Amino acid sequence: MAIERRGKSYRVYWRNPQTGKLERETCADLRAAKKLDSLIKHRLEHERESFVQKEKPRPDGMTVEDVVYAHLKALKLTPLNLRHTLSHTKPCLESIGSVLVSELSKKHMRGLVAKMSDTGVTQLTLNRRVSIIQAALNWAAGDEELIESNPVASFKCPRGEDKKIVPPSPADIRKILSVAPPHVYRAVLLSFYLGVRVGSSELFRLSWEYVDMERRVVHVQAAKKNKKVVWREVGGTADLAPMLSAWGDEDGWKGPLVHYNGHPIGHMKRAWESTLKAAGIKRWFTPYAMRHAFATYALSNGADVGALAKVMGHSSTAMIHKHYQHVLDKQRRQVMDSLPNVVGIQSGIQTDPVSASFCIPNTKESELKQ
Repeated sequence: MAIERRGKSYRVYWRNPQTGKLERETCADLRAAKKLDSLIKHRLEHERESFVQKEKPRPDGMTVEDVVYAHLKALKLTPLNLRHTLSHTKPCLESIGSVLVSELSKKHMRGLVAKMSDTGVTQLTLNRRVSIIQAALNWAAGDEELIESNPVASFKCPRGEDKKIVPPSPADIRKILSVAPPHVYRAVLLSFYLGVRVGSSELFRLSWEYVDMERRVVHVQAAKKNKKVVWREVGGTADLAPMLSAWGDEDGWKGPLVHYNGHPIGHMKRAWESTLKAAGIKRWFTPYAMRHAFATYALSNGADVGALAKVMGHSSTAMIHKHYQHVLDKQRRQVMDSLPNVVGIQSGIQTDPVSASFCIPNTKESELKQ
């Protein structure tokens, strides 16, 4: 593997593991060359069988794998996003990658979904993987005109059973905090008290320049999911304020809020796994569960749905209603149960406990017929 500058452009070299021959591709700039270099390295390490002889192009058209890789090369993805996307495409291509696009059918897609479902992946992961394939096919059939059309454009990923999000309990969170290393400790408290997205999209981008201790608010650079809101202001609680003050003094009020010995981090997978083990927590959940805990406990304590959606960075309340319906249903029952019994004030009408609970007068059948 090598990147060589050729005038104003850059050329990426690699050796085809199938033919043993040196291959190359020219890119317009260094950034594009680095992305292609990253993609080729991933294929060389994990998908060597995906390389074919360029001098013998397929006479019968493009395969699904051809389309997906062409799409990924055209996208302007960061190296991190590229790795994540490749991890999702691999299971799909193992199943339908060699299928010619001209022969691709809904039967292939149903088989793909069934195969992935058997591995225990979540509905969200299924949707994302299918969307990657669909996006590549739509792209190739669009302005690129690599294929005539997307043969499975009308295919929709079957909706699985909606699983209720069970957040960690306050006791679980205390156990985690009692054994967590400093960077995990900060990540847990910030995601729980601010409700930010856990990961490089929001939590690990928080820096001291966006913390206003006087007003006790944190300016969060929003994830790219909500393009209408570039950033949002989140107020810290009284419990978090002293911790922020202590951390600020410790860090000199500069740099990222969550770091490892002063260095920015992009994930904490290993540290999280060892922390859960040290805390003696058997039930597995990811750090993102702290954001779910924020939403669940806020709703349970009567938070306004619209305000909560804005604090969490959603463009509407749809996600709140979708993922926390069970909490909202409980709130609605509490509202109905809080209504006073006004039936018994009617003259001559008595109520019993059963009928009163439904606000139905205990009227005799003869009286109803009158």
